[in-house]
Amino acid sequence: MIRNAALISLLALASFNAWPEDSAGLAEVISVTPIKEFVNEPLRECWSEPVTEYREYTEPRGTRPHSRTGAIIGGVTGGIIGHNSGRGHGNRAATAAGAVIGAIIWDRIDNQDYYTEPQTRREAVTRNVERCKSHDRYVAAVKRYHVVYRYKGREGEMSLPYDPGTHVRIGTKAAEGGTDSSSAQPENR
Repeated sequence: MIRNAALISLLALASFNAWPEDSAGLAEVISVTPIKEFVNEPLRECWSEPVTEYREYTEPRGTRPHSRTGAIIGGVTGGIIGHNSGRGHGNRAATAAGAVIGAIIWDRIDNQDYYTEPQTRREAVTRNVERCKSHDRYVAAVKRYHVVYRYKGREGEMSLPYDPGTHVRIGTKAAEGGTDSSSAQPENR
């Protein structure tokens, strides 16, 4: 029994100190108007787009080294043909000329990729590129609430950061006709 009385006393004391000392009372809310502010929340839109580029590259000369085999075979073959076509003192000249010409021709045939100039080629390459674009998107956001209330037959107003519901606890300044948003307390609905 004594414990219950002490508990009730503590609860009464705690509820008395729950509100500020200048708390005047509970006022009826007449209207609540949200005060909105437009805030930009940009919207980013991205897509993939194919892009074709041209790349130039040079084909190298042949990858194998220069061969002497064609020149040797061509020289011998050209020398034989020149020797058989010439007579007298001209025979030696025809043999030498045939050997030189045969060596040159067969060297070119055997090393075709070595004697060609490097070629530059263009190649089309298509790849996907990501493109993005931002759009402004304004959204209405509630910043505060304009509250009109009635307390003891008098009307007052205040600005609150929340919707107070049907009743709001007001301070003594608000009860006397002033505006006091700092002491307004929400009442449970």
